[in-house]
Amino acid sequence: MSIELTRTERIQNFLARATAVLQGTLDYDIVIEELAGAAIPHLADGCIVDVVTDGEIKRLLTKHHSSETESLLQELQKRFPPLRGSPQPSARVMRSGKPELLRILDPSAIRSHTFNEEHASLIGQIGIRSHIAVPLHIRGKIIGAISLFITTDRDPFDDEDLTTCLELARRTALAIDNARLFRDAQHAISQRDEFISIASHELGIIVDVDAEEPIILNCDPFRIEPEKGTTFLVDLPIEKAIS
Repeated sequence: MSIELTRTERIQNFLARATAVLQGTLDYDIVIEELAGAAIPHLADGCIVDVVTDGEIKRLLTKHHSSETESLLQELQKRFPPLRGSPQPSARVMRSGKPELLRILDPSAIRSHTFNEEHASLIGQIGIRSHIAVPLHIRGKIIGAISLFITTDRDPFDDEDLTTCLELARRTALAIDNARLFRDAQHAISQRDEFISIASHELGIIVDVDAEEPIILNCDPFRIEPEKGTTFLVDLPIEKAIS
C-alpha cells in the first residue's frame, strides 16, 4: 500500500510540475519543448510530438536524453515520417482517437508498427523497449499525438503510466489551444494594424493604434476636399471622426 501511495504522490507531483511549465508560456513552440522537458526523464526516456497541419501529419519534436539516440530519432523522422495511413503508433492513435500502450515492444510488435524491415531495424537501433502513444484532443477534434518511450532498463509502461500520459496529453492540449488562440489573436492585431496603416496613408491621416480605441491624431489638409464640407479632425475617436 505504501509503495502505491508513494507512486501516486510521485505522479501527482509530476503532473503539477508539468502543468506549471506548460502554463508558463503562450508561445506555441515553447509549449512543445516544455512538454518534452517535463516528461523526460521523469516519465520516459524519449518523447515525440506530432500534429495535424492542413490534413497532414507534421513531426514537431523528437527528444531523448542521449545525443546519440537523438541523432537516430532525427534519421527516423527523415527516412520514415508518419503519414495519415501509416502503421506508426502516433498515426494509429490519431486515426482511432484512442491511446495505445505497447507494454513490451518485441520484434513482432515492432514489425506490425513499421513500414518495412529497414524501418524495424532502425527502431531496434534506437532501442525502444516500451511505448505509449496518446492523442491530443482540442474541443472534440484530434490535433496531434504524444509518443513516449523507454530505452533504458527502467520498468516498462503499465496502465497507470497510460492514465498519467492521458492526463498529461489533456493538459498539453489545453496549453497548445491557449497558445494557438494567442498566436491567432496576435496575427489578427497585426493584420488590423497593417490595414489601418494602409488606410491612414491613403486617407492622409495618422492613427494611434496603441490607444484603447484607435484615435485619429492628425490628417493632411491637402487631401481634404472643402467643397464637400469635410471637417479637419484632430484627436478624435475614429467612430466620431467618421460620423
